[in-house]
Amino acid sequence: MRVIKLPGPKRNPKNPTDIAAEADLSWSGSDGRERARQAVGGMLAELGMDVGEASTLQIARALTREEFQARRLGQMLRVLYHNSPYFAAIDARPELASWRHEPVLDDYWRGLEGIERAEAATTRMLTELELTELSKRQPLRSAAQITSSVFEWCGLGRMLEIVYAGSPRAALRAVLVTPGIPPWRHERSPKGYWRGVEGLEHAQEATRTLIGEYGWAGLSAEQVAARVSRKMFLEHGLRGMLDAVYERRGYDALADIYPGLQPWQMSTAPHGYWTGPERRAHGRTATRWLIRRMGLRGSPLADIARRLGTEIFEANGLSGMLSCVYDNSPYAALEDVFPELRPWLVDIPAPAGYWVGEEGRRHAREAMRWMIGELGLQRASPAEVASSVDQALFIRMGLRGMFGIVYGSSPYAALSDLFPTLRPWQMRGNTPMRYWQGEAGREHAREATRWMLEQYGLENEDPTELASVIEEDMFTRQGLYGMLSIVYNGSCYAALSDLFPALPPRKPRTYIPRGHWHGDQGRERAREATRQMLASLGLANAEPADIAAVVDKKAFIEAGLGSPLHSIYGTSAYSALADLFPELRPWQMGAHAPQGCWQGEEGRRNGREATRHMLTQLGLLGQGQGDTEPADIARVARVARVVDADVFERAGLGTMLREVYAGSPYEALKATFPGLLPLGLGQGSEEGAGLAPGAPHLTAADFVRLGLRGMLGCVYGDSARRALADALPNISDIPGILEMPV
Repeated sequence: MRVIKLPGPKRNPKNPTDIAAEADLSWSGSDGRERARQAVGGMLAELGMDVGEASTLQIARALTREEFQARRLGQMLRVLYHNSPYFAAIDARPELASWRHEPVLDDYWRGLEGIERAEAATTRMLTELELTELSKRQPLRSAAQITSSVFEWCGLGRMLEIVYAGSPRAALRAVLVTPGIPPWRHERSPKGYWRGVEGLEHAQEATRTLIGEYGWAGLSAEQVAARVSRKMFLEHGLRGMLDAVYERRGYDALADIYPGLQPWQMSTAPHGYWTGPERRAHGRTATRWLIRRMGLRGSPLADIARRLGTEIFEANGLSGMLSCVYDNSPYAALEDVFPELRPWLVDIPAPAGYWVGEEGRRHAREAMRWMIGELGLQRASPAEVASSVDQALFIRMGLRGMFGIVYGSSPYAALSDLFPTLRPWQMRGNTPMRYWQGEAGREHAREATRWMLEQYGLENEDPTELASVIEEDMFTRQGLYGMLSIVYNGSCYAALSDLFPALPPRKPRTYIPRGHWHGDQGRERAREATRQMLASLGLANAEPADIAAVVDKKAFIEAGLGSPLHSIYGTSAYSALADLFPELRPWQMGAHAPQGCWQGEEGRRNGREATRHMLTQLGLLGQGQGDTEPADIARVARVARVVDADVFERAGLGTMLREVYAGSPYEALKATFPGLLPLGLGQGSEEGAGLAPGAPHLTAADFVRLGLRGMLGCVYGDSARRALADALPNISDIPGILEMPV
């Protein structure tokens, strides 16, 4: 086949700019560099850019890459000058050197900081080119003169591309305070412009230009999405593009150039995205995305549930989803993705309403079955389960909320919901409080006696014969000792007579023999009776302090223990409980503290001990340290400003504070720690007083809290500083005191 060579353009061999036309010409070596200088010099001369006559702006506008390419010097520009007309020009004419931004990596122009840097660089360029005033007076003329080649000349070509999508006008509009450069608007498109593959490319280019107009091209996809709305597309003449290419959705336009973008990352999710028929599917997709985003993919379900709270959903643009799809419940969102999720499995609070209504009761039963399974009692009888379950177990297993809301904090109510045949007296802590009292209590007692007879197989026996064989121990073995004592005063015959009215009445007699409560043996019987009473009240395994808070003199009397309470303990419920729990202290009885507890020297001793105990419980005092241990005094001094009357009230020591210390927290602390001065001042140094060096000290509010408001006002004109200076002459030596308000 014959190859026909088409003739190239006519060239003048004597013209320096045509030197590069020779295909085999090399730009390497010193000769190549010299030929390049001649070529560039000749091009400048041909363009009329003589040194001294043309400004830097004119040269930058004229000397473009396209110009080099048109003169067959593109390869030279790339090989010798890194494709930079500026470096080519100053190599040929060193006197053309002007300001140029230092080389930086592309990331320098990205993000919000990149926008600020771009604006600063553009402002500097205008100043160096002496165009600042012109840009202010005639912004349109300035915009016409400053082309992309000018930015290239000043080393800002990459900045223009990254931040402003190659738009010089967008860069100028960002720094010019005076309006005058109209925003870019897409021209009227010819028919078919947005169709097919080319139409899609046109749409992508238009979207990039729109983003660059606002200087957002260097931001991440998420940052752009949070700023761009459909309205912006319309304002820039892109309604036709949205209608033809993206079904009128701005999100689809952005997703076309940012493939990983999600709808919820937009400033507003597409219309109907969280409310339409696919909202649950969208919600699951968004929740899985959030799990991946937080680096929790493959993590244990408990970790995911604990980490993904409401604030995390909101911070990641999913507040709308949480509100519309899941009623503001992160748990519901996670449960939609993980159907096996349960609050008690991951140790997180159940969502609002989770335990309410019939659905809440169903959840409660499921939680109960799980708890029983954790105890290894799946196959145990109801009685065996009941013997292992108490209030503390529900709390320990993370079911406190369910326990209180659904079952009123009653272990029996909870278990009987699962086991309808369960009886209250089969519970580990015995029956619910006051279960055996009143007419309802008597009816419960008859039911319990009938049940007991069934357990022994005696339900069909003659009542008279039953009366001869039923003993107290039989009630006790079935957990009914409390019932027998409270309802029938310990009489088995009375219990049977209540169930079988045909039984002949017995002559009333005292079932507690004379001397039953006397001596050491009587005291031991009293302790056992107290234990039985606590069991009947469901307090068999409670802490002494918790028992003291609810058991008073009335509780003993209602349990039929008024006689031992009077004869052994002098009618003092505290003495009876302290006989069982030697570590119990009077103030732990709260409002039922024994009479005279806070009176006299004994009362002051109790007050000191109670104060020290309170500080220890609050974590403000170490265990087992002496009264005047310097470390303790310093620690108490540091917290003296927060230990006020309310702290004593919450600790159940309000009565003690009023009766022993006339309501003064400071007096209580001072009596407990004799080395303590008011708020630790005056102990020789700030460190010894427990005060941070350089910190301001007493304020007027402290004097008011200590009951010294009148003194401060009348004597020192409400000035804490004057009061301190009067009491402690060397107070000015303490750093920070001079800064106190007078």
